[in-house]
Amino acid sequence: MQVVGVLGADIDIKVIREGKVGSRGERLTIATNFGHYGLPPPAGLLRLDTHKHPFRSDLQEVLHAVIGDPPYGVRAGGKKSGARPEQAERRPPITDRATHIPATQPYTLGECLRDLLDLSARLLVVGGRLVYFLPATPDAYDEAEVPAHPALRLVANSEQILTTRYSRRLVTMEKIAPYDAAAAAAAHAARPDPTLAIDRLHDIVYEQAPAGQPEGAAPRRRCRGKLF
Repeated sequence: MQVVGVLGADIDIKVIREGKVGSRGERLTIATNFGHYGLPPPAGLLRLDTHKHPFRSDLQEVLHAVIGDPPYGVRAGGKKSGARPEQAERRPPITDRATHIPATQPYTLGECLRDLLDLSARLLVVGGRLVYFLPATPDAYDEAEVPAHPALRLVANSEQILTTRYSRRLVTMEKIAPYDAAAAAAAHAARPDPTLAIDRLHDIVYEQAPAGQPEGAAPRRRCRGKLF
């Protein structure tokens, strides 16, 4: 398989710049990870998120595939660019852009996926594919909540069980028509609130264990399908 070029993006600048230290003290970066699998290094790495991206509105049909792994909210919730309302007036002026870390605010999974689908619908060529993971639980998964877009059709929705409490679904979509801003806006207007039941994933995973413990025993909690 020949890889023409890969463009990577993450909202965390530390992931882009620094990577992490391996078990033997070696520096592990995105480039070394690509090298480990015999792939050429990425064509570029950008600090961005799909809510506020740097791409011009007239830039379309330049990608053949988009692969994403949105935050599930089990460990930490998603973040998007922008200061929280209570912090906006207290933000000091930017004096050194080289060391500046942009402010972020909470980003629900539903809103993140809506932005991901819309950006993919613009940047993918017709016939290109979007592939991403969607968290799910037996209590919260609703097939009707799987995000849709007028320029994309659902190709596959495959489940991977992670624990007894939650799983993730690999969703594959194909671009079937050129991007139509008016049609996209109408689809968004028909569903203005993208909140999903799965946004409760953190509460579901860490919910209190069922009753029936011995009297006087310390409360047990369920975490990732296990009792503690």
